[in-house]
Amino acid sequence: MSSTAIADYALISDRHSAALVSRDGSVDWLCFPRFDSPSVFARLLDGAAGHWSVRPSVPYEATRHYVDRSMVLETTFRTGSGTVTLTDALLTGPDGDAHSLGAGAPRLLARRLTCTEGEVPMETEYRPRPEYGLVAPILSETEGGVTSRGGAEWLVLTAAHRMDFADSTAHGTFTLRAGQSVCLGLQRSTLEEPPAHVWTQEDLSGRLDATIGAWQSWSDVHQAYDGPWRDLVHHSGRVL
Repeated sequence: MSSTAIADYALISDRHSAALVSRDGSVDWLCFPRFDSPSVFARLLDGAAGHWSVRPSVPYEATRHYVDRSMVLETTFRTGSGTVTLTDALLTGPDGDAHSLGAGAPRLLARRLTCTEGEVPMETEYRPRPEYGLVAPILSETEGGVTSRGGAEWLVLTAAHRMDFADSTAHGTFTLRAGQSVCLGLQRSTLEEPPAHVWTQEDLSGRLDATIGAWQSWSDVHQAYDGPWRDLVHHSGRVL
């Protein structure tokens, strides 16, 4: 079981499923494609049940907040050499209709890293364990990412850096410098669905921005409360 306090996890969702992200940038719970689906990552419950972490490889301080009027999470890592912001979202699909938020969700977890100051060495560890940690899948390198086969799950990780493999786990290191941005993504599919694939940097970043816009459009249409604790009331509404 994770030693991280439950209060240190933040919830992100596409209105179909959910992920819990720790203050240290680790996805320790993710169920695809529904809230009641078996987990892909479940370190929240068992240390060996899977996670996907992205964080600096040097000492850091972390702060975080949700992007205004959205369920998109921003975590800022400040190190002695620079600052990086990690933006996490389960993508909702197009932002055109505020009444159908999430209807076109691609079942894709997107993570964008942006260096705003100096330079920061980063590390990522990807350890999928489908079926609540019962399956240790076969990981394979593909152009632009990592594929995972095991059980009924077909998982494709988009990664813009080289990954090393051991024990059904992929690990990578890279450095970001001021003004640089990189996107990572994880998509899931089964045999009955269009296959998951590696995404381009432009598509991931654009879809993440569209998800922010979709949540903000939904909030503008559905949230009119203007009283005490307004921001907390509105965020509670988005969670519900």
